[in-house]
Amino acid sequence: MAGFDPRDTDAEPELIDRSAESFYSVAGQILGRSGELEGALNGAAMNFSDLVSSQIQGQSKYNAEDWKTASEAAVYGAGVTKGWAGDVREFKRKRQELIAQWDAAEAKDFGATKAKTDGPSWLIQTPDEVHAREVQAEQQFARDRAQKQAETLRRLNGEANRAWEWLQEQAQLRGTQLKQGPTPRNLKHLVEHGQLGWAPYNIRGADAPLPLDPKMAKADAETLRRYLEGELPPDADYAKIIAALTAAMHQGIARQRDGERLDPKLLGYLEQFYGELGDDLLVTAVFAKKGILPNGEKGLGAKPWLQNDTLRALGSGLLMLSNEKLGGGYERLPETVRDLFGDDYEAPHNGTVKGLENWPTGYAALADLLGHSDDRLTGGKEFSTNLMAVTPMYLKFVDSDINGIAGNEKLSDRSASSMLWVATRNVEANHAILTGDYKPPGEMGSETKDVLKTFYSHKWDDKGAAAAGLTSWIHKDGVDEKLAGEATAALIETVTEPGGDGVYTALTDTSSKKQSMGMINPELSRSFANVAIKYLDDFAALQNDPKQTGFDGGNLEVAYGDRARFFELVAGDKGAAQHLAAGVEVFERNNLNEFVVDGGEGAAEYGAPNARLRAYLDAGLLNEAMDRTGNANEAATDAATRQRNAKHFTSGLLKETVGNLGPWGGVAKTVIGVSNEVYRYDVASGFKAPSVEIHLPNGKQQSRTDLTQESMLSMVDAAVRDGKIPLKDVPDVLRTGDEGAPIKRHDEVDGADRDKARDAARDLLKAAAPEYEALLDDQERAYSDVLNGFAADTPEAYQQYVRKGVQRPSVW
Repeated sequence: MAGFDPRDTDAEPELIDRSAESFYSVAGQILGRSGELEGALNGAAMNFSDLVSSQIQGQSKYNAEDWKTASEAAVYGAGVTKGWAGDVREFKRKRQELIAQWDAAEAKDFGATKAKTDGPSWLIQTPDEVHAREVQAEQQFARDRAQKQAETLRRLNGEANRAWEWLQEQAQLRGTQLKQGPTPRNLKHLVEHGQLGWAPYNIRGADAPLPLDPKMAKADAETLRRYLEGELPPDADYAKIIAALTAAMHQGIARQRDGERLDPKLLGYLEQFYGELGDDLLVTAVFAKKGILPNGEKGLGAKPWLQNDTLRALGSGLLMLSNEKLGGGYERLPETVRDLFGDDYEAPHNGTVKGLENWPTGYAALADLLGHSDDRLTGGKEFSTNLMAVTPMYLKFVDSDINGIAGNEKLSDRSASSMLWVATRNVEANHAILTGDYKPPGEMGSETKDVLKTFYSHKWDDKGAAAAGLTSWIHKDGVDEKLAGEATAALIETVTEPGGDGVYTALTDTSSKKQSMGMINPELSRSFANVAIKYLDDFAALQNDPKQTGFDGGNLEVAYGDRARFFELVAGDKGAAQHLAAGVEVFERNNLNEFVVDGGEGAAEYGAPNARLRAYLDAGLLNEAMDRTGNANEAATDAATRQRNAKHFTSGLLKETVGNLGPWGGVAKTVIGVSNEVYRYDVASGFKAPSVEIHLPNGKQQSRTDLTQESMLSMVDAAVRDGKIPLKDVPDVLRTGDEGAPIKRHDEVDGADRDKARDAARDLLKAAAPEYEALLDDQERAYSDVLNGFAADTPEAYQQYVRKGVQRPSVW
């Protein structure tokens, strides 16, 4: 029978390898580099600009995108060629392995054995009988050997044919890869199979596949630990690990931006990496801050750039690993992190926190780590929710006797602020905290009421800026309106809850020298103002159940009592009060403009909402001022002054927004987007109130007459802009002389001219807005109804606002 000689290929791997090297040489010429290019391009993550020589970059014709395309083509060709060399090498290895199997089987007669020919000792055989028995055994052996040889040949030929077919498939694959070029799928294949390393990332950045595999993670983590603990000085190998984590971070940013998941291998790498680091992950972060390691040696903190890069890479990786939308999840986080939210710690009772020193230290370390993360990355919903839910407990430690962490640092709320800056990036987590749709983690977690009470009454070092992130997303464009509405309803319901242990009481009378929320944390009041302005239509509306606060069917309902209380929380900060009052005034003017442009009919649709909203604002301002001053007259004056500041502020806003719309003519025009415009204007003004408070020329306080006459002048202004009243017909007592804002506001009319201005406005509005008096009457009634609801508790503060006496309506 013939021997075994499977089909071979003439291709030589060494020659193919040299062809791959030629591709790298071309890449070197493109980049202006010499030397061994394969290792430089694939060995570690780096920026493309670091690969291109300064001579090339200095050329006038240099265009980074063109150079990327050219170098990518060369590197890709090298990768495909290297892949083919590996394919041929693997085929030849397999062929030699099959030949070796044949030779080994042949040496052992393919497993055939000769039968014994000698019989038992008692059997007497003649020579002929012995010979016959031997011949028979030889013949049987030959038949067995031939059969087993055929079986072996058949099996090995089958494997050889499959190896040949595989080689043909690989040849076809490599040909297709060359024909298609460096598509994402082809690059991913080359990276996953080791034909390319970091080169695709170094050329194309975050969109390229990364050569990170879970099998590498343990060794990388063990190596990094030696650097973090000071056993090894930072060197090129250290830089490679941090560069790899940074590359993963950039890919996470890109995938999150595009709504895509991370490669499972990358997530597996991160999971194994952090799991291997274990407790060192958090301890290192604390000591790195001061540069002191547990053994007294200098660590990365002695080199701030290394410390920041390391913490940024490690913190960002944790966020990616926790993010469900990237393919991660809370359960994939390392145990050392999840332990902070577990049941191993028992929350302090009766003021004692002994034995829990490690918990706040771990919290502070995690806050330090996450605080360095890239701010474009978002942690997962469960992780972010848990971070917020345990923060109140950390703040208890800040105020306790156990206030110190390793390195002689003191616990402070700066760690909590860092944590909240990160945790509140996740809108769904914010929604969960506000609505209570979460399970408090372990013994250290708090429920919604306690979370909000702590966040909003604690005197933050950053004035509440980080805690404001819990609500600062609600007013922004592009948010999920259902989430925003549900979160707003839950927020209002929780923070306006009265009573001894209610959040409202805690926020209007904090432990900080009886100051309100906005006085100690102005950023929180400003965030509340943005929320209120977004929903001014809902704050102004009537609803079937006056005591109902909720969000259903796309509509926000706010209990009448909750409206003024929420406005009161806004009013604690002068800038926020101004912001809200300006929004209310824009709302009013927008309504009055629509009333005039629509022909001055349908008064009830416009007047009552204006009055209700103004009354809730007045009540909120007065309540806040009464809480702050304890004096009715001073409170009324203060509230009026803040409204006048808002009018001064709003005049520029209205002139800008209305003026930019162009001539009104006969076309129905409205002040665009109350919330957006007020917010945009505030970005420029930075919530700064005028340095000098503006008082009315005649010295009178803001009063009910102001609301009526201000409405009349606003309607005249709308009629002039709409062409219903020619400007030449407007008496001088109402004119400013400014074409951009031709009609005076009420506070711009001299006190001695008020009656004359009122009469002039009446004459002009009779034809331009026939139902204007009905609108004013609706305003009167609606305003009194609302104010009566609040005035019963402190009637002296409301006397000048409620004309017909203080009476609490039944709805209250």
